[in-house]
Amino acid sequence: MKRNTKILFLLFIAITALLIGCNSGNKGKTNEAVIANPTFSEHIAPIVFKNCSPCHRKGGAGPFELASYDDVASRSKMIAYVTRSKYMPPWPADRTYTNFREEKYLTENEIALITEWNDQGAPMGDTSKLPKLPTFPNGSNWGEPDLVIQMPDTFEVAGSNTDQFLMMKFPFEIDEPKFVRAIEFMPGNKQAVHHLNGHMINYDEQKSNFDLKEWYVFTDSCTYEACFKRMNILNDDNSYPTLTPLVSNYLPGVISTVYPKGIGGFQMAEKGVLFINDIHYGPQQKTTYDRSHFNVFFDNEPPKRPTKELQLGTLGISKIEPPLVIPPDTIMTFTTRAKVFQDISVLTVNPHMHLLGRKFLAYAITESNDTIPLIRINDWDFKWQYFYTYKKPVKLPKGSIIEVKGVYDNTSDNPFNPFNPPKMITERNHSMKTTDEMFQFIITFLPYEVGDENIDLTKVEL
Repeated sequence: MKRNTKILFLLFIAITALLIGCNSGNKGKTNEAVIANPTFSEHIAPIVFKNCSPCHRKGGAGPFELASYDDVASRSKMIAYVTRSKYMPPWPADRTYTNFREEKYLTENEIALITEWNDQGAPMGDTSKLPKLPTFPNGSNWGEPDLVIQMPDTFEVAGSNTDQFLMMKFPFEIDEPKFVRAIEFMPGNKQAVHHLNGHMINYDEQKSNFDLKEWYVFTDSCTYEACFKRMNILNDDNSYPTLTPLVSNYLPGVISTVYPKGIGGFQMAEKGVLFINDIHYGPQQKTTYDRSHFNVFFDNEPPKRPTKELQLGTLGISKIEPPLVIPPDTIMTFTTRAKVFQDISVLTVNPHMHLLGRKFLAYAITESNDTIPLIRINDWDFKWQYFYTYKKPVKLPKGSIIEVKGVYDNTSDNPFNPFNPPKMITERNHSMKTTDEMFQFIITFLPYEVGDENIDLTKVEL
């Protein structure tokens, strides 16, 4: 490989290592009268099974199950509180500004029903009216995978009460090359794994020195180039293998993004690795363990329209103004802007800040001075950082300016402030530590084609 290609490879890995630091309706309102004597079987179960059970199930993101009357009734007071306060179900994006697929929300009538049911003593009601609990795939959010690539061994997460950032590689071998529709990351320990960026490395005959048992190394123990050699990433002649970037991502509460057939996808060779250039384990007070895995879904056709990414802000194409330095006892607003140099169809957006973030706003202004709303988050919550996918692609015309604003609160009034008293907080060399800060806006898009605005992104099957 030529030296400039090698440099680009190294630069890409360095940048993406820090890339992620770590039901539509009319505003959810209704004029329906609340039923006087709601029961679980007839009124509450349909709400819970649709909106709560998909996460609160065995193997789901929720910390406990909500799959039966006993599960729900034993927590009825808490459920009434968290739904009434709109803490649950979690959906940080402002639905009055833009709408996305798979929105999580309850109508005002549904919230009132849950409150009334709890106040009435959480009655079961007529069990003949109890709906059937939806079936969920085991070990996946999407269904039965064609291939599971797992950590070869259990990983011990040290109880050091500090952030841990690692490089890992998940080796694989298959019978023949395959087209891949999607790769889903499933954390083995949801309480420990915070985020992950995964890339596909495919090998050919140049790589004979291939070991399925070599799989991880700490990122802070060597330079990237030294880590690649230590992890046996390079080809036998020390050239760099083919890398397909960002084939899988994970953040708390995130379900891997899959698009309709024909959008996205890539090729998988007979042997290679899923290369994790940053897996972040949050601070753990006690030693714990993880054995995460990837679910791979094959396709019988080559990808027609590969997706592309655009990143603004920290480690992106646009500078942050003013620089991301937040003195103690201040609330500050920062802005970053970028120009679109071709017509694009936006599929998914991912805002990112850390613990001091309070508000996030992104929109585009066209050359004709029209404003295209992208996303607004009025109450930023570090625990819930979604990849937001639109119901239909959003066209940004060539020449549009994407503008992003973030509000940060470095005062003692911010309950998420990691320091008391507050300290000066900066990007600190683009650190991913939760106690430092980042300001990013990541856009997944396609080069625009006529008719993209009509693509239904909600219709996805694997």
